[in-house]
Amino acid sequence: MLFVFYKLIFSRFALVAAILFFTGVDTFANEKHKNPFINDATTEAQNASRTTGVRVGNAETISGNVFGKGLGKRLNSGDPIRYLDTVRVGLSSAAALRFVDNTELVMGENSSLLINNLIFNPQPGPAEGVLNVTSGFLRYTSAGRRSNIIIQTPLATIGIRGTVFDILASSTQVEVVVHAGSIIVNSNTKKALLRSGEVIKLNKDGTFVISKTPSLEIKKAAQNVSLILKLSDHSFEKFKTYGISKNTTKYNKVPKKCSKKLTNIVIPKYLQILDKSKIVIMRLNTGDVFIELRGDIAPRHVKRIKNLIRQCFYDGLQFFDVKADFAAISGDPLNSGEGGSGKTLKSEFSKIPFTAGSVGMIRDQKNPDSADSQFFIALNPLPHLTGKYTKWGLVVHGMDKIRKLPIGRPPQNPGYIVAVQLLSDTPFANISDR
Repeated sequence: MLFVFYKLIFSRFALVAAILFFTGVDTFANEKHKNPFINDATTEAQNASRTTGVRVGNAETISGNVFGKGLGKRLNSGDPIRYLDTVRVGLSSAAALRFVDNTELVMGENSSLLINNLIFNPQPGPAEGVLNVTSGFLRYTSAGRRSNIIIQTPLATIGIRGTVFDILASSTQVEVVVHAGSIIVNSNTKKALLRSGEVIKLNKDGTFVISKTPSLEIKKAAQNVSLILKLSDHSFEKFKTYGISKNTTKYNKVPKKCSKKLTNIVIPKYLQILDKSKIVIMRLNTGDVFIELRGDIAPRHVKRIKNLIRQCFYDGLQFFDVKADFAAISGDPLNSGEGGSGKTLKSEFSKIPFTAGSVGMIRDQKNPDSADSQFFIALNPLPHLTGKYTKWGLVVHGMDKIRKLPIGRPPQNPGYIVAVQLLSDTPFANISDR
């Protein structure tokens, strides 16, 4: 793995280190002192490029809902991008920006960018200054010459010297993938040099990992941007996407059958009168949960759940998204929200309300027939989901075990499913009552 940690500021990196700590909005004289990359063009020309409202680039391609100029104006293809503009990209939207030095920025959905302290030479040359990326996906492509832009994210600053890289940023995690050239990442406590083909993931607690494997999240973000821009005849030469197999979301751990049997099952007496073929025992690391299957309202979903249970599909999967007073989500072999069995189901919506303990199928909000293997367990009544999501079960015992699951997306120490089994498939000797 090619990377360098800097514990001291060595002389040959003094200029880069200075840029990484440059965030001020002081006078130009102070900025020149702090930022040695400011060139020798005239002060008058540089001050002009720093004036609020001065054009620093254009919106080359806009697809969907994109806003600029302090978020008060909808951007269209061809509109100018100005100094101190904030550009915000909405859901299912994308923006491709080109600055006057030919630096290219591509922004994905739900991304936000503040153009701050940006300075240009009067002659064609490199831009200098700061871009603040607060959220979402961004592809940066320098103009083929030395680039003196600093990119600030919620968790780190990135110093650039002629490169192509992607950022996926949130308040809790930042991932950077370098396609060409090199960057220096400063996470306050440590610094790292990344070269082409390397990936860094930074966490809010200051920890980070460097590897050569981009996450599925950043792969999907890049692919999504590419698809959106194609609809708008995007004019940048090529938008590189990661290789994502069509089978990425399919499980690869599931045999046709599994022989694992749960033992030491204690079944409450009031459940013994129920049809055992309609009762699922889900053993969590927090304890046993019993779910009654509702084949009367969702027969296709119940059939799928039974098949997956008998394949041990759910065994070992995490509750990767748990929201207090809302729901706990599991059923993804990738534990990210992107995985599934690879087979979608036609919806079976009903008027049966989503009370606390209801078990429903996760689906794409835009496609009612996209449910696969992911499911949620309601922690509170969720009346707004009734008739919009398929309910296929109800927790009839063990909700206290669900409520013990750690909160978060993902939780710091996720709860998980030890094993799931139909009660009718469980040997009698493994069951006791109380």
